[in-house]
Amino acid sequence: LLLVIVLLLRRGMKAENILAFFCLLVVAVAAFYANGLLQVGAGYSAKVVCSGTFTGGRNFERVVDEDISLPLPLFSITKEENAVSVSTLFGLITRRANYDANRNSCTLVAPGETTTIWDTVNFRNEEHVASSNGVQWPQGDTQAAGSSTKINKQNLDKLMDAVFHEPVLKEAGIHRNSRAAVIVYDGEIIGEQYAEGFSADMPLLGWSMTKSVISTLIGARIQEGKMSLSDNHLFSEWESDKRSTITLDQLLRASSGLEFRETNDPWSDTSGMLFKSGDYVNYAASKPLVHEPDTVWSYSSGTTNLLAQLLRESFKNDGGDTAYWNYANDFFKKLGIDSMVIDTDATGTFVGSSFAHATARDWARFGLFALQRGQWNGEQILPESWFDYALKPTPPAPKGEYGAQWWLNAGEQNNPSNRPYPNLPTDAFFAQGYLGQTVAVIPSKKLVVVRLGATTPTSAWNLAGFLEYIITQVLVE
Repeated sequence: LLLVIVLLLRRGMKAENILAFFCLLVVAVAAFYANGLLQVGAGYSAKVVCSGTFTGGRNFERVVDEDISLPLPLFSITKEENAVSVSTLFGLITRRANYDANRNSCTLVAPGETTTIWDTVNFRNEEHVASSNGVQWPQGDTQAAGSSTKINKQNLDKLMDAVFHEPVLKEAGIHRNSRAAVIVYDGEIIGEQYAEGFSADMPLLGWSMTKSVISTLIGARIQEGKMSLSDNHLFSEWESDKRSTITLDQLLRASSGLEFRETNDPWSDTSGMLFKSGDYVNYAASKPLVHEPDTVWSYSSGTTNLLAQLLRESFKNDGGDTAYWNYANDFFKKLGIDSMVIDTDATGTFVGSSFAHATARDWARFGLFALQRGQWNGEQILPESWFDYALKPTPPAPKGEYGAQWWLNAGEQNNPSNRPYPNLPTDAFFAQGYLGQTVAVIPSKKLVVVRLGATTPTSAWNLAGFLEYIITQVLVE
């Protein structure tokens, strides 16, 4: 910057003109970043409030108050009959999320557009019987609460009270905001609690827990012979460069080498893809290769949305989009999961990175299915070999912390004590999401734990301490 000023002075530009030039430059840069912030803020607000209000069935005003931390004088959030619209100050930016009651799903409309694919297709979900209709847990909800004698009930009650205790630090922006907790031990629910305004039949957003859901669906398509871990030449725009060598396996393991800045700030790739783009797949597929495939592990929401598109393409000659959009329902109803909703982007591809919703009990069923390595009610729905693969550490992950869209606690290859949660067993694995969403599975302890909330900052929720207390103070072995 100083060099530019010197050069301009040498060229005879007056100092006051240089000052004016740089003032304009600063204003332009500030406007660029402010536009990004407002676009993401408006898109985030429209999507989150739409999903919370319509998919979750919560009170609109409470969703705005509890889930949106943006400066409301800058944003106007309006509930419509089947939509939520957001406009910024002076209407400079407007965003909208449309609700489809048939799918119980909200879709964020692309910037500058008013419609999505759901305004042009005639699609209806296939009907199926609700799991809770007089069927015993875990397939249904009858006798869901267990009566195990192998737990310390007093310590369990103490723990559940602590989970929902709000630290008196809201004035400092610290919010625990636990909304639901379900603890399953040896197949029985031993603990279950909900915050005021939330309930057992309310679908809640899992954020990045969706990644583990998409991985499971891909495992099912591989079992059906419609996809293969060795598949490459995955996208036509990759054919002219080394991206054509990227495999399905490398996308699943987040070791593709593709560029993607995974943070939650408004200018990250994550925010740009989810809240500024209308075509998440195109956004992620356009990223260049920055590492040789299989040499660097880099957690990426972009690659998961590429996986969701590849899942969609596997139905091209096998029922088309109708079969794709019904596939999650068809698969999960085998497990008694009837609340699962996976939202799509405006083009109709599942937002595999972020937007699955389910009740806390259905998230627990999902974890129990994984604990049982694909077995459900005596039937092997997915082969054990899939979970052997999905829960095997990705080699470039330094602490053995990631498999195929599941978080692990395996530890460094030759030093398992160097692992993310040293006081938890090495066989623990997790579906985890933004704001403290967790499905924790610990097979050696016969344990599945679900915790859903809206925690900021993440340090306000101690997942490791929560699980360690269950193992050491609640379970009696």
